[in-house]
Amino acid sequence: MRTPVPPFEDGEAAVRNVPNPLLEPIRDRIAADEQFELLPCVWFDQQTRQCRYYDFRPDACRRFEIGSTLCWLSRWDCEIPDPPQSTK
Repeated sequence: MRTPVPPFEDGEAAVRNVPNPLLEPIRDRIAADEQFELLPCVWFDQQTRQCRYYDFRPDACRRFEIGSTLCWLSRWDCEIPDPPQSTK
C-alpha cells in the first residue's frame, strides 16, 4: 500500500498493455521525485481500499500475499483496522 507508484518492472506495463492515461499519474509522481516517498500508490482508491486498475496491476502486486507479515505491517502503517475474526 505504501508504494507510491505501481512497481512495474522494465517493459512490464507495455506487456500488460496498460493504457497511456493510466500511466500518466505514475509519470507525474516520478517527475515530482515522489516515487520513493511513503505515500499510497497513485492507483490505490482510498475509499474502496482497492486498486483502481486491478486488471493492469504489476507482478509485484499480484504476488503480494494477503495476510502475510508484510500485509499486516502495511495495514498497521496505514492505520487500517484488523478485519473481524471468524467465529467458526
